[in-house]
Amino acid sequence: MAKRRWNIKWAITEMRNVFCVAALVVAGFLTSASGAWAGQVGSASWYALDGNRTANGERMNSRRMTAAHRRLPFGTRIKVTNLRNGRSVVLRINDRGPYARGRILDVSKAAARKLGFLSRGHTRVRITRVSRRTALGVQPRYAKLQQLARIAVPKTRPAIVLASLSFSNVR
Repeated sequence: MAKRRWNIKWAITEMRNVFCVAALVVAGFLTSASGAWAGQVGSASWYALDGNRTANGERMNSRRMTAAHRRLPFGTRIKVTNLRNGRSVVLRINDRGPYARGRILDVSKAAARKLGFLSRGHTRVRITRVSRRTALGVQPRYAKLQQLARIAVPKTRPAIVLASLSFSNVR
């Protein structure tokens, strides 16, 4: 009977190890350089709802170089190029949207002015990621969460992570 309990404990430990490895592999694929975001091309518009809270909790300021995207993590810096005139700006994602059909990005009024489509209202743009400012979109003001995100996300590629793990219970 005692041997059977030991086997169950060993199986649970092994299952936990496998789960941890799987989580590290998935996190590695999400953050590795080989899986870099290629970019998007589509329609963008501008918005200025000064004083309202954005999705990440900041107050909207139409004079800042910010943008709203549906999926990119908050804090991500993107380069937006107006395909009509070739002008480019670097923006920071701080909101979710746009909610209009066919649009991929909402930019602040200041960004629209620099891109040259303020009077037109919308234009075709190309979005490319410049940098990921925070790990997994965790905001810098939550220092403890950011620290935990750094621990959870491997800095190396998944194959190296798998090779470097050691199982103390494997016999």
